Amino acid sequence: MNPGERLDSLGLKPRRTIRLALWDGEEQGVYGSYLYVQNHFMDKQFNIRPEQKKISAYFNLDNGSGRIRGIYAQSNAQVKPIFERWLKPFHDLGATHVTIANTGSTDHLSFDWAGIPGFQFIQDPLDYESRSHHSNLDNYEHLQIEDLKQAAIVVASFVYEAAMTDKMLPRKPLQKKNFLFEGF
Repeated sequence: MNPGERLDSLGLKPRRTIRLALWDGEEQGVYGSYLYVQNHFMDKQFNIRPEQKKISAYFNLDNGSGRIRGIYAQSNAQVKPIFERWLKPFHDLGATHVTIANTGSTDHLSFDWAGIPGFQFIQDPLDYESRSHHSNLDNYEHLQIEDLKQAAIVVASFVYEAAMTDKMLPRKPLQKKNFLFEGF
């Protein structure tokens, strides 16, 4: 059952379109998401495409297994209280923290660069620097199923909340910086 069918089967009718994406080239410089953003939202010369204004938020889960403990608000002070409210139902699952801090090296940065609120979830760093992660041993047997279930619940809730809000999530001012060479 695809995600759209699952929403329909639950009788859920989001106000906004929900897109799911898988990227390639993240470890080589977030090239997959960066090229997607250039093609759809903003080019290298900072020309914003019409579709950019229609995207409320981008949520990223990058670290494989590992329970979600919170979310980075990426210096977006206006979104912090919103996320605290959205995260509250998941405190009993260990997801309690919203930090104003930034984190880097994941695909949310491509969206943040284009002026779209992009966020990365905070996860337990299970096996992230081990021999299994990003190797030929990175397979199904190494998944932490209970962690992935918890993460799926939290991510799905955030995506659904964003799709149901009356207004789009607050945006930070667009900073015209070269994505690849000025600190993204």
